[in-house]
Amino acid sequence: MERMDSITLPLAMFVLVCVLKSARLMIVPLASIIVSIGISFMSMYPIALHISVASTAPSMMMSIIIAMSVDYSLFLLCRFKEEIQKGKTTEEAVGIMYEHAGHTVTVSGITLSFCLFGMIFFPVKFIATQGLSAGIALLVTLLVNLTLTPCLLLIFPQFFGNKHSKTALYVRKLWNFTFGRLSFFKRGANISPESQVCESRVGLLTDNQRDDEDEEFILGKVIQAEAVDTNGNETEE
Repeated sequence: MERMDSITLPLAMFVLVCVLKSARLMIVPLASIIVSIGISFMSMYPIALHISVASTAPSMMMSIIIAMSVDYSLFLLCRFKEEIQKGKTTEEAVGIMYEHAGHTVTVSGITLSFCLFGMIFFPVKFIATQGLSAGIALLVTLLVNLTLTPCLLLIFPQFFGNKHSKTALYVRKLWNFTFGRLSFFKRGANISPESQVCESRVGLLTDNQRDDEDEEFILGKVIQAEAVDTNGNETEE
């Protein structure tokens, strides 16, 4: 079983890459597989402490998690990419993906889970424990794909989907606001006292020059007014 998983996982990832044609979207099924494995085995651990579980159950759980994660990711991400190519925003694409492909995935996962959990009623303990572990693995895989996949797509919309989505704009504004202020304070902290004195002197010189220019402007206006008065008096005489 371990050798089978080592062969089927690369083949399944290769099929996903060929269908999705996106290396970035491949992060989503890989994350779903890792999270599903962790939750499934943690859920089976307390059960294995009280009852004897078949030795092949862990390998069966691994195979089901890999197979169903690839299958569900194929349904969800293909629909997501199709909507993105139509010009939809990431939020709209995720909503349509959840409405159509999510419904198919949910019905399929629940049906298979009931079938696997039905093996618990077999009188053979070996088959019953395998059905229990496989059912838990499938149910966890279903829940992870229906929750983690849209969360990743919505948290990182600029990376996975449309760069001009609303969420991407909000994240970009928050990033610029936070780190822009930090860089401002950092730049202010790095200014030496000598440079601050120089800047203050330059400011004073600028103010003094402005005052001199204002005085020259006013003096010129007064001289023009006096010249006009003088010319008027000469004309009257």
